[in-house]
Amino acid sequence: MRLSMWMIANLLGNLDTELHIQKGAPISLKSARRVYATNCVHIYQQDENVICRNGDDYIIIKDIDVETAFELIQYIFDFYDDWYTSVLTAATQNDYQTVINNSQKLFHNPMVLLGPNLKVIAITSEKFPIKYNEEWNYLQVHRCSSYETMQKIISDPMVRSKSIEKSPQFINFSQINENMTNVLTAGLYYNNETCGRITLLEKKRKFNEGDIQLLTILISLITPHIHGYIIQNIGVSIANPIENLLKKEAVSKEEVKGWMDFHHLNDEGPFVVYVFSGLHISEPLVFLNTLFDEHNAILGSYIIDNNIVSVIKTKSKTYKKTCDFLDRHAKSTKIPLGKSLSCNDIFNIYHYYKQALYAIETGKMLNRTSDMYVYDYFDYGVTFLMGDSSLEEKHFGIHPDIRNMWEKQQMRRNNNTEDELLTLFIYLKNERSILKTSKELFIHRNTLIYRIKKMLQKMDYTIEDSYNRLFLQMSIHILHMYNLSHDIKENHSNYENASSDYI
Repeated sequence: MRLSMWMIANLLGNLDTELHIQKGAPISLKSARRVYATNCVHIYQQDENVICRNGDDYIIIKDIDVETAFELIQYIFDFYDDWYTSVLTAATQNDYQTVINNSQKLFHNPMVLLGPNLKVIAITSEKFPIKYNEEWNYLQVHRCSSYETMQKIISDPMVRSKSIEKSPQFINFSQINENMTNVLTAGLYYNNETCGRITLLEKKRKFNEGDIQLLTILISLITPHIHGYIIQNIGVSIANPIENLLKKEAVSKEEVKGWMDFHHLNDEGPFVVYVFSGLHISEPLVFLNTLFDEHNAILGSYIIDNNIVSVIKTKSKTYKKTCDFLDRHAKSTKIPLGKSLSCNDIFNIYHYYKQALYAIETGKMLNRTSDMYVYDYFDYGVTFLMGDSSLEEKHFGIHPDIRNMWEKQQMRRNNNTEDELLTLFIYLKNERSILKTSKELFIHRNTLIYRIKKMLQKMDYTIEDSYNRLFLQMSIHILHMYNLSHDIKENHSNYENASSDYI
């Protein structure tokens, strides 16, 4: 294992030394030598001291003879070699407590390995008075991060931006709270998925460049192995169950509730999914950080299949501002942006992610010569319902007004209410003729006018638009077929007669 001058200096802490090392001293040294050799640290006597030199960088070890110093420096090389082998072996065996225990001997500071679910995988055993580091003691007792600390990270743009960087970052928490400890932290990423995080507390020794270099090596050793460990032991390779749902992976209600409770959120919709197609955005993690920094309407943003996917709460006060920001960004960067319909149940969010992707694919195909970059699924809903997708997929892609009417109708099924969907379908089929519709429904003309007026008042979209009318009719037909396939009770005979043109 090759070392830097900083890494050597960090194991000389018990000796009287002077460090003359540049910040960018590279990891290039193979061993110690008594004479000059390329990529080796040169050890020689100077008066009562010993000099350890590599180019312009050198360490003065005071009051020591050259033989002792040489053996000591060579021992440091051997110690790092042993550490490298032990960490690699332990990671292969998924023994991450051994990884952390052995690494602490080099860092000389407390450290913790957190999983993507913010729970402790391994932690060193130091304890501190609560007033000096309440979070550390919380980690040891509860084996997970506290909500309060996560909020401190989220609320500070500088801290948050550093916390999502892939390279190790020094975070000066004392600027936030004088009782908080400065940390060195680094995320573990495998194919752009978060596998965990290693964090060190600055307690016994000040951090320097050597700690950053060593942490970078440690991350490279364990990341390929911890990815598999996370999947086997946690069930997912990410911190957020919402991302699991977007990938159509199994997630329990308890997992979602636990994550929501931890972040003081709720899973009440509606939600809309926005997708930037393709990772053409430079530094996607930084872009995601910008979203969280300015737009709290976003429940979460993720990198999935080379797309940046954002789940947005439509009832948030900043919903419109967030949507406008995403639209402007798509137009200014010329990156395709897709938008789904509204989703009321977070457990169905995968289907709405697919809607946003469909909007991009279809919109680009139908608008090849235009400068469009924002594609709303609603504009292509009729095309989707006419396609070869499954009935299940089409059921989620029906007109928003029809979905709202259907869901409310299901809730009040036992109250003997009028079948609004059947009334609307026949009304549209008869090209909005009051006379023909009232005859087909066997109701008085004034009763029909009253029903239609009530329906239109509840709808968000106008029926004066021909595309909208077609979307509404097709949606009712798809919903009828879906009800039949799921044996949902409705007035089948009336629908069979009214929708004979479509069946």
